[in-house]
Amino acid sequence: MSLEPELLAIIEADAAAQAAAGRATFASWGHAPDLEPLPRVVLHHISAVPDQTQGGPSGLMNSRVQIDVWASTYGAAAALADAVRGAVDGYAGGSIERIIADVSTDVTETSAEPVIYGRRMEILAAWR
Repeated sequence: MSLEPELLAIIEADAAAQAAAGRATFASWGHAPDLEPLPRVVLHHISAVPDQTQGGPSGLMNSRVQIDVWASTYGAAAALADAVRGAVDGYAGGSIERIIADVSTDVTETSAEPVIYGRRMEILAAWR
């Protein structure tokens, strides 16, 4: 399995994330349609580097993924982001060896009407 569908499944299967989103399907890769209801999660694959050892390739891929969480209020964005972080940070299973939650920052989309609040985080995933 590749990282993309597995990571989506982890996030959308999490009960706390489902509760914060208010529905079972709320995440997508790369783009969310404009009519997609809030709150929503959009994932972006930033980089992927094959793991190397002194003996050559280990078979692991190290990926950096940006996760953007968007909602109509700051509180809703923060709650969903916290739930998503809880679902992925420390995760190991399937083809994923480990996920480490890295940085996060608040973002606001002021060009949207009404304003959309968000939290952007990055994770590091080692997977086969």
